Amino acid sequence: MMYLIRSSIFISILFHSIFSAYFFNPENIALSEASSIAYDDFRSINPASIANHKGLTFKLFGVSAGMGNNFLSISNYNDINGANFEDPTASKYYSKSDVYSLFKNGIRLNSQSAINLPFSDLVFNNISFSSRTYCMIDAGLPRALVKLALYGNELNTNYNLNLDNSIHLFSEHSIGYSQKTKDISLGFRLKYIQGLAYGEFINLSDNSSYFYTDSSGFLGKAEYLINQGIGGSGLGIDIGIIYEFDNTL
Repeated sequence: MMYLIRSSIFISILFHSIFSAYFFNPENIALSEASSIAYDDFRSINPASIANHKGLTFKLFGVSAGMGNNFLSISNYNDINGANFEDPTASKYYSKSDVYSLFKNGIRLNSQSAINLPFSDLVFNNISFSSRTYCMIDAGLPRALVKLALYGNELNTNYNLNLDNSIHLFSEHSIGYSQKTKDISLGFRLKYIQGLAYGEFINLSDNSSYFYTDSSGFLGKAEYLINQGIGGSGLGIDIGIIYEFDNTL
C-alpha cells in the first residue's frame, strides 16, 4: 500500500522584540499555534506562507485582544469557589495561607490588544502589506494588599505598597514578499515600528511606599514616580522558510 506523507518545516527568525497579535489570535490558538503553515495570507506569522497565495485578499476590519494573570487558573478557581476559609471542619475548607500562597508576586494583570483599520491588511499574490496598532498594559498590586484582605491590619506588620505598572501604544507597518522555488518557500517581512505613547507608574525607590500600625498609632508613606513619553521608532524584519516534501513509502 502506498502512502503519501506531506510535511512542512517552518523556520522563523525574528529580529525584533515586539510581541505580535499572533500570540493572542483565537484562530491560532484553536489550531494549536499552527497557523504559520495553515494559512497563506495575513493570518500567518510566517512571511514565506504567501508564496502560494493567488489573487487579492484583504481584511475589512480586525480586532484581537488577550488578557493574562499570575494567580488565577480554572483549577484554582474551582478550589476556591464556595470554599470556607475559616472553619477547618467544613466540607470544602481552603486555608487562608493556601490562598495567600497563590499571590507570591502580588496581583499582576497584563493585556494586549491590536486593531486593524479597514483594508489595512492585504495580500496580492506573493506581496503583503499590513498596518496594525497595539496597546499593551502590564499592571499589578502588591502582595501586601492580599494579606490585608485575608488577615486584616495586623499590628507591628510593615505593608510594602510598591507598584510597577506600564502601558505601551505603538503602530506596526510592514510589507512582505515571498517566492517559491521547487519545494522551498522563502519570504521576508520588513517592519517599521512607530511609537505612539508610553506611560509608567513605579516606585520612587525600594520601600518608598508603605504603612505600619502599632499600638500607639499609624505610620505610612507613598512616593511614586510617573514617567511618560511620546514618539520613538524602530525597524524590524521577519524571515521565514517553509520546506515541503513528499515521500512515497
